[in-house]
Amino acid sequence: MLSHDAGAAHFGYVVDGTTITAFDPGYPAEETTWGEDPRLLRRLMDALELRPPSDESERAWQDAEARAIVLAQRITGVRLPDRPLSAARLSGELEPWFVTPTPAADLLRAGRRTPYAAELVRAADRKQLWSDKYDLQLEYIFDIQEEMARQIAATIEPELSKVEQQLAARKAPESLDAWDCYQRGLWHFWRFTTPGFDSAESYFQRAIAADPNFARGHGALSYVNIQRAFIDEPKDRAGRLETALRQGRHAVALDELDCFCHCALGRALCLTHQNDEALATLDVSLELNPSFAQAYFAQGFNMLWHGREIEAETLLDRATMLSPRDSHISSFHHVRSWAHFSLGEYDIAVEFARRAARQPSVTYQAFASLAASLGLLGDRAQAETAAAELLQRKPNYDIATARQQFFFCNDPGFIDRFVEGLRVAGIAGG
Repeated sequence: MLSHDAGAAHFGYVVDGTTITAFDPGYPAEETTWGEDPRLLRRLMDALELRPPSDESERAWQDAEARAIVLAQRITGVRLPDRPLSAARLSGELEPWFVTPTPAADLLRAGRRTPYAAELVRAADRKQLWSDKYDLQLEYIFDIQEEMARQIAATIEPELSKVEQQLAARKAPESLDAWDCYQRGLWHFWRFTTPGFDSAESYFQRAIAADPNFARGHGALSYVNIQRAFIDEPKDRAGRLETALRQGRHAVALDELDCFCHCALGRALCLTHQNDEALATLDVSLELNPSFAQAYFAQGFNMLWHGREIEAETLLDRATMLSPRDSHISSFHHVRSWAHFSLGEYDIAVEFARRAARQPSVTYQAFASLAASLGLLGDRAQAETAAAELLQRKPNYDIATARQQFFFCNDPGFIDRFVEGLRVAGIAGG
């Protein structure tokens, strides 16, 4: 707890009424720290450079006390009042992203396990972008902080991208540079429609025309062709994938440190059954950016068709946790449905297919997965309902369509079971 004792600021880590560690936050010397286990917080204190002031100036004392406040915040997740100590007035600026519902009167208690809660709030409009709760051992505090840093990075990235897309949309067409064209293209791309892909491709080509060495532009064009491989006529698929591979390799050659370019190339490799090379390429994407949800999704997709469903589910779950509001979230849920379908867990497959179907960017394929899963569960009535929704979105969908849509699948048994479930749902065809 933080308190004043005879007019002096006092920091104490108290468990069930017993002081474990305590010190004066204005003079946190090791020799003047007391309690049952005075060295318990020393590692955290050293990491925060919480040490006695180098001089006796007011600024030095304020800095030491402010660091003690950060220590309390990092242990508990509590956003302290702006002026919890008489001299420290910096706390309101030190950790502006972190707040918590934990009662402020109970900073540290409950033994060596500490409930830790955090939210990411956009300062401009106080909109909550992300929140999570942790129940952790105090000695694992740095692991939790690293995890939170990754989560925040993953959450901020799409938010910043949306802002940049909005800014690019407000510019006059003749004033767009390569980056503006790229951002406008992304806005159209994430609609996941044929007209959207047409517009996205046009803007990405403009970006490359403005800057031929703009790696992201080439990577984005690769991604367009990857997505078109799913929705265009089967006769065009081989050409799309060949182009996507070429564009992806060129993008990586232009900038081998761009995680997006590696991700696009990895997806193209997976769809052409080069799963081992895709695995290595997507690992590089994740090494370059451990917070990149799209790369976790892409690697999960690749693992699934590499016969490693459990690992796929873990990666897909990670993608969903990192970016729960992702423009691609419908696909995250849908591929998780396939992972559980592959494992024969049709009830879970139904749940994830339904989650995918509730998203605004959902495609007809999620309803096919829902119908097939319900069919194999023996729920004919609901399977037929899902099939009716499927046919409304894709009137010519039949068994042949189902078989060709899994052009990337390495498991014929998966496709046979999928078709069996569709037949129960009433989908016709040979």
